[in-house]
Amino acid sequence: MQIIKSNRLGLIHKTYHLKHHRFAVGALAFFPLQGDSQHPVVEYDQWPKVMSQLPMGEALDIGFVKPRGEALVCAKGYFHQHGVFYRSTPRLEIESIKKQVRISRWNKSKGNALTDFMPVDVLDKRRSQYNGTYDKKWLEKVHPGLPVDTDTRLFNTAPKDQQLTSGLFKSPYFTAGSSYVLRDMHPTEKCIEGFLPDINVRIFTDLKRDPENQFVELKTNLETVWFFPEIALGVAIFRGETEVNDSDGLDVNALLLAYENTQDEPRTIDYYKNVLSLRTNMKTAIAHVFNESQLMPLKTPEETAAMEALIQQGEAEEQEQMQAMREQYLQQAQEIVDQSLPEGAPGNDELQQALTEKKQPSTPEKSEYDIPTIPSAVLAAGDFDLTDMLAATDQLQEKLQKEMAEKQAELEKLAGGYQDEFKDKYSTSKENVSSEKNVSDKTLPAETIDELKLRLLTPVYVVAEDLKQQQQAAAVKGIGDVIDGLSDAAKQQLNDADELDPNTLAQAYDKLLTMQRQARQCAQESMNKKYLSDVLQQQAKAWVIELITAKKSLAGRDFSNINLSGMNFSGLDCRDVMFENSNLNDCDFSQANLSGAVFTEALINNTCFAETVLTQANFSKASGVSAIFVNACLDRAVFTDSKFENTDFSYSKATSLIATTADFSGSDFCHATFDKSLFNNTSFEKSQWHQSSIVESIFMQSILHDSQWHEATLYKCIFVDAKAKRVSFHKSALELVQFSSEADLENADFSHASCKICGFRGVNLQKLKAHYAVFVECDFGDAKLQSADVSKAIFKRSLMTLAQLTNANCRDVLFNEAVVRKVNFDNSHLVESEFFNCTLESNSYQHSLLRRSVVKPQTALK
Repeated sequence: MQIIKSNRLGLIHKTYHLKHHRFAVGALAFFPLQGDSQHPVVEYDQWPKVMSQLPMGEALDIGFVKPRGEALVCAKGYFHQHGVFYRSTPRLEIESIKKQVRISRWNKSKGNALTDFMPVDVLDKRRSQYNGTYDKKWLEKVHPGLPVDTDTRLFNTAPKDQQLTSGLFKSPYFTAGSSYVLRDMHPTEKCIEGFLPDINVRIFTDLKRDPENQFVELKTNLETVWFFPEIALGVAIFRGETEVNDSDGLDVNALLLAYENTQDEPRTIDYYKNVLSLRTNMKTAIAHVFNESQLMPLKTPEETAAMEALIQQGEAEEQEQMQAMREQYLQQAQEIVDQSLPEGAPGNDELQQALTEKKQPSTPEKSEYDIPTIPSAVLAAGDFDLTDMLAATDQLQEKLQKEMAEKQAELEKLAGGYQDEFKDKYSTSKENVSSEKNVSDKTLPAETIDELKLRLLTPVYVVAEDLKQQQQAAAVKGIGDVIDGLSDAAKQQLNDADELDPNTLAQAYDKLLTMQRQARQCAQESMNKKYLSDVLQQQAKAWVIELITAKKSLAGRDFSNINLSGMNFSGLDCRDVMFENSNLNDCDFSQANLSGAVFTEALINNTCFAETVLTQANFSKASGVSAIFVNACLDRAVFTDSKFENTDFSYSKATSLIATTADFSGSDFCHATFDKSLFNNTSFEKSQWHQSSIVESIFMQSILHDSQWHEATLYKCIFVDAKAKRVSFHKSALELVQFSSEADLENADFSHASCKICGFRGVNLQKLKAHYAVFVECDFGDAKLQSADVSKAIFKRSLMTLAQLTNANCRDVLFNEAVVRKVNFDNSHLVESEFFNCTLESNSYQHSLLRRSVVKPQTALK
């Protein structure tokens, strides 16, 4: 059921059976007792306040339709001056209700709580006298519904002197806008007076019926009013009901709640039908999700003017902020120019003149590429329509696509007369993009030997903070050598600029290099693709071997685009090393420290990372088969578009690992530990997870076909749209694990597994194997369990509503305190099964075997 409502209306709905199935809807309008009560306040901010006032276990409302209106007060009595004397005579006045009690003295133990104004317990004789007859006939034919002779006055919870009296021409419910008086119920305010919200709540249901009777408006009554004087808050409950065909109200597709001012002309049913359509249609829903005006009263001219003023104020503030940012950037540019160009340098006068002109205040010109924005003040108000913004975005997207197509056509036309080699070099086709991934691609920019030597022998540290001072010292020396090689005139200009000393330049240069490295550590593909000739490849590998032989630290060095296959890096400090687009096949990195290392687009076949530290390592677009990550630390590692088939991750540990569009098919994760990790659109087909521990992790649209999770432990995990046919959780322990309704677990094996508070609602569990499994407080609502084998399983306090268990083996199953309603057991084997203290209703047992099955129905009022 979809719920569409204003954020100023709360909701309590209930389905119950009294002569027929009834769907009752209560709309809660929270209003201030002091101030403007015409406009209800935002609902979600009020619930914590209300619950803090109610006694433990006391419900604000029980959801049933009441035959007459009632007022309730949650308050204490306070002493105020009445004439000469101080006394406490708490009093409630609203329409025909006038109730007063007298407090003779202060009760320290109870704090003078006014229990006389609170709800009456259902077991109290004042209410229990209206109960129907709970006899054998009820048990056999009506249970769990209410007896047919139930008096609806049972649903009124207030004492009788707090209920409205009705007459021949008088409604038994409150009138919107009625006045009320509360006396001696506030520590400082002797009397609180006000008015109920003068609104009319509209409630609509979209039912599974013929189109003419599908969209139905419920007749609403203002039937309950709560007062909470100490927090100056009131709650007005408008309620309506409709007859439904399903005992759980499952034939209600959608529910829409709105409110209008009683003085305004009511909007038509077609208007609200259109609103429901706009908010439930996938194409238009996002544009109207914040459009509160659709569900609220028409704005008065004053309110419209106030909103326009708010928009203008917001736009003005944003322009001021943009101007301030512009001035700040220009000031920074001025400082850079003053430092970089000495007075009298060529071009300095022109540059100074340009900066002066830019500093003049100006109104930004409208661009055809501008998209309408929503001022922050309007965003804070929470009432805005995104239709214009989304439409402008779509138009801009179409315009840009058209311009790109035109530019592409022009380029192709210009390139038409050139040689094929030129076209291959500058073509944007997929074939050329993929060829760039090859390090030997001669179309890539060629790297010189000096450039290669500089990046190999000049370390840059990001994660390796302990080596920062060494790097900065080297940078200062290098800058000093450069300055020494300048001409005398250049040296004199630098000496005149005090800030441009070697230390300042070294710090700036170090910051630039660090930022470049950080970008590469976060990139999803190689950012430094260069072509290395065969000679340079051999020279680069020789330099790397020389560094290792000399026992120099490799941390922070750039080994990208190099063929390093077969090399031994075991036990070395390789922090922040760039291995982008490198060939690392058959390399040994065992026990190395690779924190912050980058392996984007690297080849990692048969490479050993056993017992390595790979914290913050980037494996985006890396590929490898039969690599070894045994006992590796993969905290905050990134695998985007990676491919690691048949790789050994056993005993590895990872916190906050992220894998997106990665392929780990056939890999071994046995005894691995993953915490707070995210796997998005990742394949784990035929992978092994025996005795692994997965905590607070998310698997989104991942492929888990034929994966094995024997004796694994999963806690607080979410599987969204998982494709997991033939997955096995044999003897595993799952707690607080949720599978989304689109998950496919056909032929899954949960035999001997223990599942506690897990969600399988709507999941495809056909041919499930779950013999001897234990399911505690699990949700199998609407689950597809056809041909499942759940023999000797236990379902304790689990929800089975609408589950499909046709042709299933349910022999010797124990359903203990479970909700087994509308379950289809047709053609199933239920011999020796036991339903102990369960809620049973409307189940189907056609052609089922029920020999020696035991049923002990729950007889309590539901």
